[in-house]
Amino acid sequence: MRLPLNAIHWYIGWPFFLVVALRSFAVRDTSGNSLNRLFGLSAITWLACFTVYALPPLLTTDSNVLTISTIVGDALQFIALFILWVAVARVYLPRLRWARILVVIADAMVVLVGIAITAQVNLANPVTLTYVNGAWSINYVVSMGYQVVSAIQYASLLFLAARFWSQSLQLSNRAQKIRLRAFAIGFLAIGGIYVSRPFFGSGTIDMSTSVLVAFSMIMTGLFIGATIYLSRRKTKLS
Repeated sequence: MRLPLNAIHWYIGWPFFLVVALRSFAVRDTSGNSLNRLFGLSAITWLACFTVYALPPLLTTDSNVLTISTIVGDALQFIALFILWVAVARVYLPRLRWARILVVIADAMVVLVGIAITAQVNLANPVTLTYVNGAWSINYVVSMGYQVVSAIQYASLLFLAARFWSQSLQLSNRAQKIRLRAFAIGFLAIGGIYVSRPFFGSGTIDMSTSVLVAFSMIMTGLFIGATIYLSRRKTKLS
């Protein structure tokens, strides 16, 4: 199996976002919270994104297929983060409709710029899959423009992390508190990695970034799963 280890977070992220999507829509059905719907839509878009990213390398080494799938995956990634920016606008600007509209329009423009950049860069520098030192590696150029757009998009996670943490301070339910803080820490870690990348990142996809993102997803998923299990067990016992 041609599993690119320098993009291992694609494969770990798929089940993570599947759980988040199912959980978001399950909670939405009981709470009616529009933010849960946005998180669910973002998670579904992430699922599509990671599917488009992760499936082709397992099936082919054709550079044309890998290049197109990378462009489509990048576009879906920016859209998933755009949905989170919509959530940020609703959370931080609940009574300022005009300001929310400005945020949404501005970020939509960032998404369009990002898609244009990834298409131009990847078509000029086709994506390849190589086998080096006993491991498969996917290779594509990460331009400074792409890193800047990614940093802007992933900044949404930092805003949501701050909000989740502040909300956790107001909760008395221990499981809910831990769950919100797990999301906050996970979002802070993943968002921080990509927001800082224009300052410290390289021009290619690297193993360290992928491992850090994958580790953050695993830890966040474990804490969320544990709190859901404990909450259900407490409900059954009571």
